[in-house]
Amino acid sequence: MIHNNNFEKLGYSIYPNALSEKITAEIREHINFLSDLYPQTRPESFHHDMLVEDPFIHHILNQTCVTEISKHYLGADIALFGAHYIAKKPFTGRPVGWHQDGSYWPLNPM
Repeated sequence: MIHNNNFEKLGYSIYPNALSEKITAEIREHINFLSDLYPQTRPESFHHDMLVEDPFIHHILNQTCVTEISKHYLGADIALFGAHYIAKKPFTGRPVGWHQDGSYWPLNPM
């Protein structure tokens, strides 16, 4: 998988086309499903409580590309403890400020 590995230098890496068109279409459908199910919730705020029991989020996270990228940065001993979509619609999406999730989760060791 070819990627732009700027993680150490810039704090991010880009993996173009990491997810197949089929999976990205399924994700769009899932976001539309959640939008219909939770019409009062903005798609930037589809949080853990909406997703943790949802089999589709596990389907996404079990894609080989997702697990391989995760292992590259985190090692093989990983577990899902939270899930969140930040689904920003064109032109109407609300900003999501820079943050570090570690400050929200009391994990030890971080």
